[in-house]
Amino acid sequence: MTFARKTIGIALAATVLMPLSAHAATAEKGPSKAVVLSNAEFARLYGAKALTKPIGAAVGPLRSRTATTSESVTAHAWHTNKFNSRDVHGREIPTRWGNSKLGWNHFSGPHNIHNEKVVKAAYNEHPEAGKGYRKEFGAVVLNNGHTVAKIRVISWWHWQTKDGRYKLPGHKGKIGTITAFCQGVNRCPDVVNTV
Repeated sequence: MTFARKTIGIALAATVLMPLSAHAATAEKGPSKAVVLSNAEFARLYGAKALTKPIGAAVGPLRSRTATTSESVTAHAWHTNKFNSRDVHGREIPTRWGNSKLGWNHFSGPHNIHNEKVVKAAYNEHPEAGKGYRKEFGAVVLNNGHTVAKIRVISWWHWQTKDGRYKLPGHKGKIGTITAFCQGVNRCPDVVNTV
């Protein structure tokens, strides 16, 4: 075999094998699309130490999980539910349409969270912090095996707000989600809405 034929053979083999090895390398990196997990789920899958890694840090492969269901309504009074979430104890937590001070309208625009899965994933655990009626929950958004955002969701578990400005009709239920945001930034990255 001549030198030219050997060179062409090696070049063709590299051309054919390169995409296969590149595909194999990407298959092991983790999720191929953005996903959101509560901090508890994230710690269970990747270890509690992984929660302390900075945004952009790589994590291991993601296993499957089950999502919670929602109940959407179309009325837009501040106290009307947009959707409901459930915590690990099965307690219902409403996210109300709200206004510029609380609820969906408060955080969906300014904080760029337009996907209810993000809020539901955070509620899929025990509250991480809180005193009295105020409860805080967390979630992590992963994209291609890297942490892209850490979410905080704050809720109020009483029929009226602490300052008394907002009261539910009939004095029943919870105000629910007050706000949701990405830690460390004013506005969440767009990938948060692709989960």
